[in-house]
Amino acid sequence: MTTRTLRIVLLLGLLLLFFGGSYTQARELQRPMPRPQTALVSTIYINQSFDSPIFPPANWATTIITATDTPDPEWTHVTSATRPTAQPHSGVGMAHFNSYSTSNDNAARLSTVLTPTTNVLRASFWYYHSAIFPTSADTLLVQTSNDGQNYTTRTSYPRYRATDGWTQYQLDLPFANVGQPFYLGFLGISDFGANLLIDDVLIQDTPPIEIFGTTSNQGCAGDTLLYPLSVRNNYPNSQTINLNLAPSAWPSSLPFNTLTIPAQSSGPITVSVHIPATAQPRTSDQTTLQLSNQLVELNQALVTNCSLGHWLDREDSLLAARYSSVVSADGSLFQIGGQGPNNNSPALPNTLRYQPITDSWQQRAPMPVATFGTDAATLNGEIYLVGGYRTGGGSTTTGLISDLQIYSPTLDIWRSGPSLPTPLAYYQSAVLAGKLYIIGGSNGTNALASVWIFDPASQAWTAGPAMSTPRAFASAGVVDNKLYVAGGTATISNQTALDTMEFYDPNVNAWLAAPNLPRRQMQGGDAQILDRFFIITTGYSMPVVASNSSLIFDQQTNEWSEVLLNSSRYGAEADSINDTLFVVGGRQFANNSFTMSSRNESFQICRFVLTTATPTPTSTNTATATNSPTNTATNSPTNTNTPTISPTPTNSQTPTASSSATISPTPTNSQTPTITTTPPSSTPTHSPTATLSQTPTTSATPPTNTPTATQPIGLRKVFLPLVGNQLR
Repeated sequence: MTTRTLRIVLLLGLLLLFFGGSYTQARELQRPMPRPQTALVSTIYINQSFDSPIFPPANWATTIITATDTPDPEWTHVTSATRPTAQPHSGVGMAHFNSYSTSNDNAARLSTVLTPTTNVLRASFWYYHSAIFPTSADTLLVQTSNDGQNYTTRTSYPRYRATDGWTQYQLDLPFANVGQPFYLGFLGISDFGANLLIDDVLIQDTPPIEIFGTTSNQGCAGDTLLYPLSVRNNYPNSQTINLNLAPSAWPSSLPFNTLTIPAQSSGPITVSVHIPATAQPRTSDQTTLQLSNQLVELNQALVTNCSLGHWLDREDSLLAARYSSVVSADGSLFQIGGQGPNNNSPALPNTLRYQPITDSWQQRAPMPVATFGTDAATLNGEIYLVGGYRTGGGSTTTGLISDLQIYSPTLDIWRSGPSLPTPLAYYQSAVLAGKLYIIGGSNGTNALASVWIFDPASQAWTAGPAMSTPRAFASAGVVDNKLYVAGGTATISNQTALDTMEFYDPNVNAWLAAPNLPRRQMQGGDAQILDRFFIITTGYSMPVVASNSSLIFDQQTNEWSEVLLNSSRYGAEADSINDTLFVVGGRQFANNSFTMSSRNESFQICRFVLTTATPTPTSTNTATATNSPTNTATNSPTNTNTPTISPTPTNSQTPTASSSATISPTPTNSQTPTITTTPPSSTPTHSPTATLSQTPTTSATPPTNTPTATQPIGLRKVFLPLVGNQLR
């Protein structure tokens, strides 16, 4: 090879190496780049909890707007407050506006300044509402300004609310100029009432994409649940959002794969999730809704639960009330008494009847003595209602009574009975072994552990064994001849909800410990279904936030489950009719305020639970023998049951006193089980064990001897899907 040829070969090699490498590099650049998983963490501009005694804090200012006399309506730092009595929401300090000792319409502003990097900011803060001075309209205004001089009011929040406590508020603040100063102000206006308190102010960028709506729901096996969501575009221009669902065990679907949303607007999307017919109660599945554009990706988990049942809306009550009594009698539901919207509202005398067949309410004879804070119970077909408040309520003895009032649903007549030995309210009542039990409650000062028992035969009250824990505002129910009491509060003036449960066993005449609730719970309704489930409806634990969550205790499995109502409330009451539970009244929480409720919702047990419920055995089939054999029935498909055969037969069959005897009674469902007894001697005076080996079909009519086996129970033909709310 000549030198020239060698040079040409080397040159070609260099050219191939250069262009080949460039091509390879270009090809690598053209590969799809992984989408950046942009964490939607906003820039935080202000995070102030007013814990430092230096006030106002850095970048904050106080300005008196109107002052007609002294003292000034100023903002100050406090570590605790009086009028109202309150502690900081967090930390050791809070901002305090003087409304108590300054004149009407005096005003002062607490403001801060920041330099935003976006056009839309989000502010959140905690504000203390109080129940004192209900006629004084002390008010907090939230304002914004671009120059620190001219402020625009964005919203206002009255100080008064019937229940004391902190509430968090959040609002978007549009029209900020990027890179320019932006002012946020809290203007306090006095009406010579109670002071205003704020804490934990947070100002940050608004996330570019947000999802609003229910992200957790539940229904029965076989239901298809819908998640109506709203996707918010906070960009200053229109955005096309790509939609996708991550794989999940339960089938889910989207109506479309892209969604175009105008600037700073929202677009709807509904995700569908199907609970398989084979799903078991208390199981759940999660699918993930993925939203993305060229800049960010947002993943939103949707959790679907297979529940024991679901809630349905019924006809609203004729009365909006809290602390009323709700009780079932004569196939109907009764709402009795109650209180209006404020702590100083008087008791209401109403007696209202709800008939599920017609889904309608009617007025009945009013109470002789109007009360609230009671818990009625049905005994021998009549409604018994003890004590309660006529006026007052809370931690006071004013208006507290001990009267026993008895109502006849069939005659629509009230009469009086022997008074309780002591005035009580906020107790729980139950009927056990034909007697009325009044459990716990409040004497106006303290929560009580006492139990009072009324015997209708002797018309006398006696003291029963006390609970291990004092409880007011608790929940109670009788399941399997045991009296369960759960939750409530052990204190009246400073209510802290309990998460413990105990039950009274009449066989040992004592209270025993039971599984704790999943969370602290008080001021909820209660009922029992199918002599198996003890249900606590709604309620709250401090701080006061109305809940749409109900808890279900399964006495057979000793497990708690949760189902969601269609509304959030507390102070409601409940009772059941056959296999359906109803919740009526209470106080609802919406738009950051509490309102009285007349809502009526019912809980329907799922079909699967109905067909596997275990009824109480009531045997009428007997065998002729001097012994009392106990047979253990093992019926397909699930449960093992033990009915007791009495010594007086209806089929007149007599087992022989041999080592093996066969009895073939004929139940009313035409099944012929074979009972094999094996007595150890020729004189059957003991109780040998009998084994029922027959396997009946599940579609047969239940026999009159009602063995404790898996039996179909009558079902309604219409089962509506669950509509739930996200837990607060």
